[in-house]
Amino acid sequence: MKGIRWVSKGTERSSLKVPDGGNQETIIVIDNIKTKKKLVDSKEGKYQFEVQLEVKASLGNKVNDQTYNQLLRETKENLSKEIKDLFQLGVEEGIDFLDLGHILYRNDFKSWEKDKENYLAKSEVEVRADVTIQHASAFKNKRFEELKERGKTD
Repeated sequence: MKGIRWVSKGTERSSLKVPDGGNQETIIVIDNIKTKKKLVDSKEGKYQFEVQLEVKASLGNKVNDQTYNQLLRETKENLSKEIKDLFQLGVEEGIDFLDLGHILYRNDFKSWEKDKENYLAKSEVEVRADVTIQHASAFKNKRFEELKERGKTD
């Protein structure tokens, strides 16, 4: 249920553990979370939704030698995975955690009316995460853009 924090309106700040492939994890502190959900396609009784996630982040701690781009990629992957796992749990339990029924109702009423009891089972979710890591541990007063210019992030 970790993914619920990224789609709930009450979440202002949370942390995410990003594994490095070994046994260590970098902690990313995420705030300024903006989430948009939309119906992309509703043809032939199948529903395609998109969850767009835009977050600002900072490094809580960095315990390995991952580059900025690696951290960015792995943070996006972890955010996407948590939301997709939440969606899948909802399908299995019959709970619409992402409020997709409301989106279907507002955008394609005829389809919602026809499938209002089982639209979740006919749905797929694509997650697009836009992450900006603004600063890091010892470099809290320096923006990542400045560090990138000096070659300290790759």
